[in-house]
Amino acid sequence: MYQSQTKGKAVADRLLNYLRDSKAQPGSRLKSVRILAEEYEVSTQSITSAFEILEKARIIERRARSGVFVRNSYYSTNTEIGIFCNVVNQTNEYQQMIFKLTGAPYRDPEFNFTIRTATLGNFGVDMELLRMELESFIDKNNLDCLLINMPTLTQEGVELCNGLRIPVIFLGDFQYPEKINTACHQIKADNFEGGYQAVVTLFQLSGNKRLVLLIAASDSFFYREYLEGARQAAKENYLELNIIEIFGTRKALIPESEVPLFFDRAIEKIQNLDCGDAVFFNLLDERLSDYFSALNLPYINQLYRKVRSKEQICSFCRDVNSLVHYVLDNEKPAKRQIVRYNKPEILKYSQQI
Repeated sequence: MYQSQTKGKAVADRLLNYLRDSKAQPGSRLKSVRILAEEYEVSTQSITSAFEILEKARIIERRARSGVFVRNSYYSTNTEIGIFCNVVNQTNEYQQMIFKLTGAPYRDPEFNFTIRTATLGNFGVDMELLRMELESFIDKNNLDCLLINMPTLTQEGVELCNGLRIPVIFLGDFQYPEKINTACHQIKADNFEGGYQAVVTLFQLSGNKRLVLLIAASDSFFYREYLEGARQAAKENYLELNIIEIFGTRKALIPESEVPLFFDRAIEKIQNLDCGDAVFFNLLDERLSDYFSALNLPYINQLYRKVRSKEQICSFCRDVNSLVHYVLDNEKPAKRQIVRYNKPEILKYSQQI
């Protein structure tokens, strides 16, 4: 057994030298075990052992019913990480934070990143189309690990992703996590605590006991737990919390040209509340803040907005990089789920101009 391992190591060194000398490109296919055994005048077992060594070193990869392929070029030792995001209209705030993984100061120096955005729909994603998209992305870029942001995935979709030949980590919440029973690697937020602390912080900053919370839609996967936390904080602190849904349905179903109309209706609802001492807390993107400013509303100074602090981004990127190392450094890693909470940073609108 020891002699076989020694021969396997010697053959692996010879194969590696060949790849280096020939400047083999990622994706190029190696000869079969039988042919290599004849050329190197060794047993097929020694070739198989050499393949195992090179695969653990992430130099080659064995694909079922396809063969053995070069994973990294001879001069690169970095790990190839893919980021796959389903984008409906435009990248959202969370996806923009994910993309920060690829640049300084958040990028792990051992990782190379490739980003792929696709529009696969917000509901009822075709599983065969998803499989083809992901496998093509993996093959084309010789990926070692795949990060996926696709909240609308179902149980079937998660199982499909887990069945890919490289490790997969899901970033963000699923729309209906209670319907997904498959274990997976995932990094998500503590939405309940986020909503709770947001209202508490807002009250501390403003001193007002009548608050208006602007949200996109209560049926959003993010806001279900978030609103529970916000209501709990209002109850414990004897606050009057008025919740206004800007869209009243999933935003993805609304054409971009009609978004300003929904902003107008939200402003009208605020005015009808007649809350002179209310604080308006924006959880959407910057467009709503800009919209308020363009209208020159008298209560613009009562508008507060949550922003992602550098600490939050650093913590998120650190968790992702750590989990990637974990899944790659272990042959059969136990599924890990990281639930991260960071206290929200809330700024008055005048601080952001």
